[in-house]
Amino acid sequence: MNYRWIASDDGQYAIVELELSRVTEQGLQDLTDTKTGKGGAVKVFERGQGKRDDVEKELKKYRKDFDLDEFLTGRKQGGVK
Repeated sequence: MNYRWIASDDGQYAIVELELSRVTEQGLQDLTDTKTGKGGAVKVFERGQGKRDDVEKELKKYRKDFDLDEFLTGRKQGGVK
C-alpha cells in the first residue's frame, strides 16, 4: 500500500490518498464505517468515479487552497503560488 496525505487547514483532519493493490468490498466498508472522535465520517472518492470538480469542492472545505493535481503529483502547478 502506498499513501500520501496533507493536513487540513485547522490541523484536525487529513486528506489522504491510498493506493491499494487489492481492494475488497469489506475493506471499503470498514474504511467508510470508521468515525473520528468528533463523529465525522471518512469520505471516500474512488478514481474514475464521480466528477473531479465535485471532489475538489468537497476537499476545499478542509483545505481552502487544495489542488488535486498538486496533491497527486507533489508539484505546484502553473508556477509558484
